[in-house]
Formats: sequence, structure tokens, C-alpha cells
Amino acid sequence: MATYDLLVVGGGVQGLWVARCAVLAGLKVALMEAEHCGAGASGGLLGALMPHVATGWSEKKQFQFAALVGLEAQTQLLQDETGLDSGYARCGRVMPIRAKGFLDQFESRRIATWQHWRAPSQRFELSLLETDAFRAWLAPEAAGLGVFWDPLAARIDPQRYIAALKASIVERCDVLEGCRFAGFDAATGQVSCESGGGDILAGAVVLAAGYETFGLTQAMTGLNLGRGIKGQAVVLAAKMPVERPIIFDDGMYIVAHTPTLCAVGSTTENDWTDPRSTDDGMAAKLEQARRLCPPLRNAEVMASWAGVRPQSAARDPIAGQLLDDAPVYIAGGGFKITLAIAHLVADRLIDGIVQNRAPTGLPASFAPDVHVAAAQKKLDSPVTAEIA
Repeated sequence: MATYDLLVVGGGVQGLWVARCAVLAGLKVALMEAEHCGAGASGGLLGALMPHVATGWSEKKQFQFAALVGLEAQTQLLQDETGLDSGYARCGRVMPIRAKGFLDQFESRRIATWQHWRAPSQRFELSLLETDAFRAWLAPEAAGLGVFWDPLAARIDPQRYIAALKASIVERCDVLEGCRFAGFDAATGQVSCESGGGDILAGAVVLAAGYETFGLTQAMTGLNLGRGIKGQAVVLAAKMPVERPIIFDDGMYIVAHTPTLCAVGSTTENDWTDPRSTDDGMAAKLEQARRLCPPLRNAEVMASWAGVRPQSAARDPIAGQLLDDAPVYIAGGGFKITLAIAHLVADRLIDGIVQNRAPTGLPASFAPDVHVAAAQKKLDSPVTAEIA
């Protein structure tokens, strides 16, 4: 019977980072993935790493800022170790301005970035640029009042990132792909699997299986801690200029990963049946991208993707010990920001596990008991049905 200090459930970017931090801390680790690493939402196409708006600064926004700044060094370390490039680049972001109300927000946002987007050796500030600042990339007519320029945003290639993370642990961690987690008996340490895996004992378990984590936690707590929101994206082939920051406009992203390949997405689908199906739901986003970005006007769609992202019921990510009386932990619920913060969440969570205490350095709103309380409150609240 294989015995481990820690079993990580889920082979997405969050689970891989938890496993990486655990082996670096000296733990004997297994990672269990129902399909293959990157099969879920973090193995997508888009890879936009964007900061929250700097106004209304909070502990969560500070944490995300620190993670965004620190990810550059982490991806370089991964490349040095594995020889694999994650496709990371701090390319910046442009946002076209067409409405005066949006333009009026500039000064307060600029001041907030000057105050809060500070690192020991770096500082970032939102700027207002002329309409034609990126003429070859963003159509001037699509930004009649100018563009906001955010120098903090970055991009990463999700699939290459997953490959680098997996390569960094595979010789130090048992990666059990095709093995679906079914349960954990904290009293005996016995791990149950639906298929594959064999008999496993673990001292602790971290649930990091994307939106499927919420089904696992509901079985343990009786509460619904979150849901899955489907998204779709496409990759187009086109010849693109040297300067190609992320374009963000009304929920749509354009992310050029190479001079010839560009990702566009993503949809936000609250109601869905097939998590992997692609359909014409991307049509409006793609049309919007073609209007904004001249090189994409006649670009051919090379690949499509669909996946489901995890969103907690309390909106913020969840990280920490889920059950007071059992060594069961959770790391997830980050929706669109997981790619940017997974490394820092994992570092703080594993530090707490190794030290046998609650994790430090995580926002208070990430604590599982906050999410459990929010879910319990929703469960206890009476629901009044409107009768037509």
C-alpha cells in the first residue's frame, strides 16, 4: 500500500503548484488527476493575467498584485529547471475608451495604481494614451476617446505552463493520471478511488480539482460552496505587429501568444450541459475581436476550446483547512484569477500544512470557514417563490 504525507487531488495549475510546493518542502506527495494534467479550465487557450481595478484597494487585491509581480521569477525558475518555456511575458494591456463615463474614471484609477501597484523594485501606473497609440494592433476608430494603458498585465500560455509545472514535479512526485478521487477516511488515512490508483494512504489531502471540487466538498460538508461557469475561446492565425499587448474590452480578451497565433475569448456561460462542447457562443466575441484588431479581420480560426471555471459562492478563492477535525484542505474557486495566483496560494497553504497551523499570508476572505458560513447563510435564508 502506497503511503504519502500528502495527496493532491487535481492536475490543473492549482493542484500542480500545491504538489510542487509540497515536494520542495520535503513532503512525500502523490497527485491524483481524473483525466490528464491540464484537462480542465487551466489547460485552456487564453492565459490573460490581469490585475483587479486598483480603486477600492483590499487585502485580496494586494495578494493578487504580489502574485502577479512574483510570477515572472517563478516562471523563469520553472524554465531553468525544466528547459520548458511557459510563454510568460509582461506585455501590458490596452482598453479602448468609447464612453465619456469610462474616461471619467481615469484619474481616480491612475491615482489608485500609483498608490498601490508598488513592489520593492517595481512600480506600475495606469496611463491615458492617444487613440492611435497602437494603430497596427488596435483600430483607432474602436477607441474614439483614447485608450487606457496598464503596464502590469501579463500573458502566459496555459498549456505550456501546465507542461512545465508537471515536468518540474514528475520525478519527485507520483503523478496518478486517469485516477478519480472518491473519498478520504481521515481516521485511517485510506483514500478511495473510482478507478486506477490502487490502495493509497495519505496523511492529508488537498482538494484542488477545479469546479469538480465543489461536488467533493458538498459530500463532506453538506453545503454548496460554489459552481462551475463555462467559457469558450479560439486561437486564430495571423501576422501580427511587434507590439501586441492584451486587448480587453467589455469582457472580451485578445491575447497574442506569438507573432502568428492569437487567442480570443472568453464566454461566460452560467447555464450549460456539456463542459467541453464548442458552439456559436463565441461568435459575438470573435466578431468583436475582428472589429477591434485589424490583423484579425480575416484571420483563420485554428483551434477552439471550452472548459468550466470554478467560482466560489462567496466569489473569492478558497484556501485552507476545510474540516476542523480532519486533515482535509481546499485550494480553488479562483474563477479567472487562478493562473495568476496559484503559486502564491500553494506556497502559503503548504507552509501552514508543514507548520501544522492555519496558513498565514492569505487574505481573510479566502478562509474556508468564511465560505462555509456564507453557504450556510444561503441555505438558511427563506426563498420566496413568485407565483404568476
